[in-house]
Amino acid sequence: MEYYKINYYDQFKCLADKCPETCCAGWQIVIDEESLDKYKAIGGSLLKGVDLEQECFYQDREGRCAFLRKDNLCEIYKEYGASYLCDTCRMYPRHVEEFEGERELTLSISCPEGIRLLLAQEEPLFFTHTSDEETEFFEEFDTVLYRFLKETRKELLRLIYDSEISYSELRGQLLGAGEILQSYTDEEDLEEVEAANLWQKRSLTSDFAGDYRREVRGGWKLMKVHCEFRDPGFVQMADQSLAAPERKETKKLPEFDFYFRQLLAYFILSYYTGAAYSANPLAIVKMALFNVELIRSLWQANLECEQPEEARELLENISSSYSRELEHSWENMNALEDLVVEELYLKG
Repeated sequence: MEYYKINYYDQFKCLADKCPETCCAGWQIVIDEESLDKYKAIGGSLLKGVDLEQECFYQDREGRCAFLRKDNLCEIYKEYGASYLCDTCRMYPRHVEEFEGERELTLSISCPEGIRLLLAQEEPLFFTHTSDEETEFFEEFDTVLYRFLKETRKELLRLIYDSEISYSELRGQLLGAGEILQSYTDEEDLEEVEAANLWQKRSLTSDFAGDYRREVRGGWKLMKVHCEFRDPGFVQMADQSLAAPERKETKKLPEFDFYFRQLLAYFILSYYTGAAYSANPLAIVKMALFNVELIRSLWQANLECEQPEEARELLENISSSYSRELEHSWENMNALEDLVVEELYLKG
């Protein structure tokens, strides 16, 4: 088995009760079968907090897990140790994409420490590689498409980190690259395609010639129709921010151009090769761009000062809050993928 981990993956350490948020409230925590068996063996008061029918933990009226104490520490962890945590709690915020014989591991930016670590990286993101002797076989897995996506992801990252291209120009070129990648996926014999030469053969000008700000506003309105949100406060903040007149970009925070590129790279590294199952790399590129454009718009609208530390903290908070609404709901992720395909960044 081949393992690819985002370069700061092993730096993560849970902040526990020092965390400004808690991952143990606001969403359903599903329990895996092995952990359920452990809890059943213990029985007693432990099972009072477990919904055996739904295979999840009960929550109180505030949406807090039945085992989340007032000091924001986990009662199961304190009483029984880490080996008794269910897979969901043990893994979070670690995100795993599964492919035949390979795993790609990233850290979700829904976690405050996950987004802090991402923005603390001063160099472009990359995967580290390890392996073991384990093997596996997936039926009907398109190995050729997957290899094509892995190679072309390298080219997308080179494009994202090209300092000769302004962020404003990058948006159109990234869409253009996605359109090229989709055309190859649809029409070409991918075994004959050289990923490094794709951009040389065709123009990176996108078919989309519209207003990026308008796409963010329109996309957000569509998300409210087709997605379910856990935090009404975030929805209200986004509504107010996107309804306000657009602020001019600050020139006193040039490092934030790199932060937005890092966010683009995060979404591409986390989800792009997942197109091996959908054969729609353009949708993943569009989703990455829309996510970062929405985060960027909300950050600009709420930026009250130009002190770098406070501005970065605001970006961390908005990125984390948005990720909590999107990345931990497959329904929302699938709805957004459908929206970007059918409604956003279209030709004309």
